Amino acid sequence: MAVPSRVAEIVFETRRGPITLPVTELCAPAEATLLDAVRHAGLPLGQSCRGEGVCRSCAVDLIAGDEALSPRTPIELRERRGAPASPPGVRLACQARLPAPGAVARVVIGHLAWGRQPGLATEPGPASGSPAPAPGASVDP
Repeated sequence: MAVPSRVAEIVFETRRGPITLPVTELCAPAEATLLDAVRHAGLPLGQSCRGEGVCRSCAVDLIAGDEALSPRTPIELRERRGAPASPPGVRLACQARLPAPGAVARVVIGHLAWGRQPGLATEPGPASGSPAPAPGASVDP
């Protein structure tokens, strides 16, 4: 199992390997969302509603660390036109607030655009403590 970091960090699972971003690198870490972290890391993520949570195009797979993020917002819990609310393991990046910069927290997220296959389970890697693809899963170099 991965050893928690000494500071709050976000880990992005990508086809080229994990990208780790300490929350302290963000301009306003106390108010930052997962969407702010994604933008800071320079990763692609759809978003057309200006962070209001209605388009749901910024949904990311939450692999670990849900307890470190803000509670789900009413927008994330709301059903819309027959579509279910955000399922467990999925968060709207524009709605999920990051842990406080001084917290000991590690949030791991993935997205299909970054090379993560939906529903791909991860486990800690043997030496690095970083999440590794589940046995039998293929990963692009």
